[in-house]
Amino acid sequence: MEKNKTFNGTIIDINDDGDGILKVDSEVIFVPDTIPNEKVTGVIIDSRSKFSIGKATNILSKSESRVTPPCEYSTSCGGCTLQHINYSDQLLFKQNKVKRAFKKIAKIDITPHETISANPFRYRNKIAMPIDPKTKSVGLFRTNSHKIVPVSDCLITKEWIKPLINIVNEFIKQYDISIYNDETKSGLLKHIVAREVDNNLLITLVINGDKLNHLDALTTKLNSVFSNNYGLNLNINKLCNNCILTENFVHEYGLKSLQKTEFGITHPITNASFMQINDEICEKIYESVLENIDSNEIVINAYSGAGLLTALISTKAKYVYGIEIVKDATISANELKLQNHITNITNICGDCTKELPNLIRSKKIDDFTLVVDPPRKGITKEVVDSIISSKPNKIIYVSCNPQTLARDISLIMNSNNYNISSVTPFDMFPQTAHVETLCILKK
Repeated sequence: MEKNKTFNGTIIDINDDGDGILKVDSEVIFVPDTIPNEKVTGVIIDSRSKFSIGKATNILSKSESRVTPPCEYSTSCGGCTLQHINYSDQLLFKQNKVKRAFKKIAKIDITPHETISANPFRYRNKIAMPIDPKTKSVGLFRTNSHKIVPVSDCLITKEWIKPLINIVNEFIKQYDISIYNDETKSGLLKHIVAREVDNNLLITLVINGDKLNHLDALTTKLNSVFSNNYGLNLNINKLCNNCILTENFVHEYGLKSLQKTEFGITHPITNASFMQINDEICEKIYESVLENIDSNEIVINAYSGAGLLTALISTKAKYVYGIEIVKDATISANELKLQNHITNITNICGDCTKELPNLIRSKKIDDFTLVVDPPRKGITKEVVDSIISSKPNKIIYVSCNPQTLARDISLIMNSNNYNISSVTPFDMFPQTAHVETLCILKK
């Protein structure tokens, strides 16, 4: 359909991004902020070869699942695409999303467990926020764009975000801080990034330069709210791309790092650390992983990263091998092992494709469990082949992408050696369309 053309009809389904699906004369229109069975009128805002994107201008009949979003920015900021749907139906949507992925991609009918949930708001322990050069205010990106929506709060982030935004906005205006403009590639202050552990906060100001003046005044403002429970850093980022943080951090005040303890394992959190943004759900996922590991098992953790999951598994398993291709991550994993006095771990730096079969052969491991927690793109075909040839007794797959999970599980099951024992969705990102999934395969 042509851009700006009006439409009307009934939403017949919902896609994996949480947009309602409407058909007009067999043409597919995706309509954000709508729910199946709602009758709507709207206008086409983007026309593509296989589908169009519409904006609902009027909802003629509302679904019983519809709620009034508590956040005033829910339809403008790109963060919460499901906030108009009541939470129980959000959880059902995510369960069905995983089920659809297995059906469509793997051609497997499964019945996932109900989606595991926790607090649907105020769950994020980390956020990165751009600064709007027009209003000189902290904001969030508008849906599918680089346009910034100034905000005073974010309801899915913990309560510290509101005073932090207020302090930074006051600082910018009081001292007329130069703001980076993505169009002209000029200006100084780009982003504010914050992460919290146990009420301690690491705050990073990302700048397109070497220094930021008046930081003493900023720390005075921060001290009035956060006392000494925070650290302030600059991140020097002169790159003209979408990268938020570089490796160039400059510590300016307060805490340099934080300590987090999970299941008896203490690990450091720095400004550059990866950390799951939902503490409650992360703990539930780790609990579920450990529940599927026996005390007499040897475990191989592929894509082991900085070694946290490997260390957690070591509290339950007989012995654990971590395989990670990034050298710095392996170094961090070994530091974590030493810090926690762990003796039943070996961390290996290398490609899983080669290191997994080499490990099986060199250590003569006949009986083991494999844990994989890959990035969104999933496992490479070469690693899948390596897994099949290594023949683990059990595979525990932690995934942040149902599509690549279904693809990889299908390839593994083509070997005819495995059955799906369970598939469990976890709501790591409430109010959004994202879902984390734990899949257990057994011989």
